[in-house]
Amino acid sequence: MEKIPYSRPMRAVSDGAALFYVMDNPIGSFTWLFVQHIAVEDVTTNFNNIRVGRGTDEHDPFWWEDRPVPAAGVVYNFEEMFFVPPGERVIVRFDGTVAGDRLRVWVDGYTTEKFLTGRRDRARRRGE
Repeated sequence: MEKIPYSRPMRAVSDGAALFYVMDNPIGSFTWLFVQHIAVEDVTTNFNNIRVGRGTDEHDPFWWEDRPVPAAGVVYNFEEMFFVPPGERVIVRFDGTVAGDRLRVWVDGYTTEKFLTGRRDRARRRGE
């Protein structure tokens, strides 16, 4: 299985919404994203919470980690490895931003192709 490096810097400016989302593009069909590191920063303002997860959009995310009461100008690192299946995306939620906040997110990991046959199929052919 070939590992293809994946590195995605994202920037956004908050519109002042209580919950502001920064989202990556959806992962393509037959591809898995293995996230090894996410770094998050609000360059300008202290706020209430950062949440990191995955999902199809902001309405149904599965959250992995959160960081309460982050300070402005500090890069927070999330290094627990997780995967994003086809059709979903990395989602970062900033709680309590102020209009005009400059937000930065970096996602690093690798992608692989999703194989349609698994070990169970091979074992069945061998008579196991």
